[in-house]
Amino acid sequence: MKILFLAFTSKIYKSEGIYTGTSSVYTDRADLTRKLSCMDTWVPRVEEKGHEVIFFDGDNNELSFDAKNKVLHLTCSDSYDYHHLHNDKKPSHMFVRLREAIRWALQNREFDYILRIDDGSYVNAYALENIYPLLEGQDIVWSGYGGGGGIFFSKRACEELITLEGTSEYHLEDMTIFNSSLFHSDSFKLLTTELMSSTYVVGENLLTTHYSTGKRMYLADFIISAYHNNVPVQRKVILNYPLDATIPLKTNTIDGEHSNTQIWYGLDKDTYNWEYYGAYTRSGYQTLPVAACYKPFGINSIKNLFIYNLYNSEDSSRLEQYLLYYYSTLQENGTMCLFHNTAYQHNVTEVENILNNNSISYKKITTNIKSSITTEYILNDENGVLLTIEK
Repeated sequence: MKILFLAFTSKIYKSEGIYTGTSSVYTDRADLTRKLSCMDTWVPRVEEKGHEVIFFDGDNNELSFDAKNKVLHLTCSDSYDYHHLHNDKKPSHMFVRLREAIRWALQNREFDYILRIDDGSYVNAYALENIYPLLEGQDIVWSGYGGGGGIFFSKRACEELITLEGTSEYHLEDMTIFNSSLFHSDSFKLLTTELMSSTYVVGENLLTTHYSTGKRMYLADFIISAYHNNVPVQRKVILNYPLDATIPLKTNTIDGEHSNTQIWYGLDKDTYNWEYYGAYTRSGYQTLPVAACYKPFGINSIKNLFIYNLYNSEDSSRLEQYLLYYYSTLQENGTMCLFHNTAYQHNVTEVENILNNNSISYKKITTNIKSSITTEYILNDENGVLLTIEK
């Protein structure tokens, strides 16, 4: 199976004027950081497996392909569709750029599928074998939410996509696609997979992770590569804690005046090496039981796991599935701490029953969260029950 990875990049992408109308640059320039971090990390591994990666930008005088730097230069707009933030209801410029990139690929490349991604998306080449069976017979495979996690298009779907026109009703590229005939026709087979994350979670099992910008790209690559080369990092992971997006981060932050920007792009680990996922802006991961158990982390991959307010929203069998999965992610001599504050203490008994039924020993104390964990971003103290499990 031959996959062509088509990745948006840009010569002009920056957050100037998005929220304030100023000319200050607050985020990394894509052509100087985001594309290069891809080239440094996942791109060579994807190529080793026989696939091709091409980045594409816009606003060029003529159409050309730079083979050395793997960039397709298009003449259409280089915009990242930020006009919608000013209530300027124009059709998506990014959709036009994707359409033209796919048109070029159909004329100049042989492939079975195109994976449309961003230069801020990390691709786990080690997990590619897991996606091949899912692609067979499908026209579109995606995350089920947002385009940043990537969208696979079969060649037949690509031939349909280049005939589509954007409308002012859908001013974002992924929304234009989601509301097109590709997603709303019985002619095209559509599959959703949890292997593709449209948010930021570093998971050894995931194929793609969005918002992997700058340091995050290198962190994800370090963790995932180490795991798949049998030398896993002793990860320290916090799940479900609701960071306050209005409080500036103290480590690995970026400047920005919009309240969520720092957490969207700035956090990878704190000064105590904790990674945070879930219950805050675009972190994506949540510990609530859902239709299928979302399993991003590898078996025996985490040294210390701290879960905040794990509770059962539907039925106990799903909660048990989650707990056993979390336990399986612990390395030997690893520790899992389950903290439930006062509002969620009624769930502790159910958690204890699951642990007892599966012969998983634990210690239980009544304490406060500041005594339970030393970390940088858990700022407010609260009382609760702590269950500690040592593997």
